[in-house]
Amino acid sequence: MVGPSLQELADDAERRLPAKKFLHALGVTHAVTALAFRHGLDPERAAAAGLLHDRSKAEPPAALEAELAAWGSPIEPVDRPFPGLWHAHHAAEAALRDRRWEDPEAAREIAEAVRYHSTGEAELGPLGKALFVADVIEPTRAFPGVEALRRAALGSLEAAYRQCLVEKCRHYAAQGRSLSPRALRALAACGLTLNA
Repeated sequence: MVGPSLQELADDAERRLPAKKFLHALGVTHAVTALAFRHGLDPERAAAAGLLHDRSKAEPPAALEAELAAWGSPIEPVDRPFPGLWHAHHAAEAALRDRRWEDPEAAREIAEAVRYHSTGEAELGPLGKALFVADVIEPTRAFPGVEALRRAALGSLEAAYRQCLVEKCRHYAAQGRSLSPRALRALAACGLTLNA
């Protein structure tokens, strides 16, 4: 993969994020890279996606919206009610706009993973699924059931993605939070419901 070095991406994440969020980004990078090795994915692309996934998380939604509009990639109607997810769209677009990528396929795959790391999506590739799982099971996460999800990730990536998707959606629903249509499409594409 020819593009920004992992050190450059890590330095950028450290500059942009508060310490706790940066630690989370490092944890996701560790987890997604381990999943890549385990499941035959490109570990360098995985590490880049991990370092990039929350690069825009500390920015106010209004600033993200304005910059995305200026880039010609406005917030889509399906995402408008969920400003907490806009950082993923922004981070993906920022990655695609980075002229250091010499491999367009790598940039596209990384950007797709980053774009849907919070919600999943119906047609998500393996790196996107690995990043989604890593965001749920990274080492700083501590919630009932996380160890079972970590064990599942050592087996089938697809099964782990499905389990993480259901658990994350159940968690949001239990909090009374609306689910993104992207998450609902991801569930439907996997043949899942929150009662499954």
